[in-house]
Amino acid sequence: MTPAAVFAQKKQFKQGLALEQQGDLQAAMSRFKAALYKNRYYNEATVALDRCAQQVASDWLGDYFQARVTGAWEEAASIADKLTQLQEELRYFSIELAIPAYQRQRLEADAQEIPAQRLQLLRQQYAEGQLT
Repeated sequence: MTPAAVFAQKKQFKQGLALEQQGDLQAAMSRFKAALYKNRYYNEATVALDRCAQQVASDWLGDYFQARVTGAWEEAASIADKLTQLQEELRYFSIELAIPAYQRQRLEADAQEIPAQRLQLLRQQYAEGQLT
């Protein structure tokens, strides 16, 4: 790597750390990923990305199960999609989300159930005249 590339990589990493300290974990993850795209073997950035991603996933899981309990299936489906997308993005960096087995099983079971819940919601909205 050129000195300029190393400088840019470290700058992205430091920006990520600052954003993480401010609590903006998703922006921090973007910076860590940018540093890793420059050098996939930048271990500090991998560790930081993993740390932020695990926290974001944990927060999203809490939101997911809350939405599920309240019957907000559309919101639950949206969060499940975000979790799936995040996991796919992280695989490039050899990072796996640490989702407990019981939660992973529920997510997988819901992947079958949620489309039916969405259809039921649409039918209900149509019947109530909310959709034309």
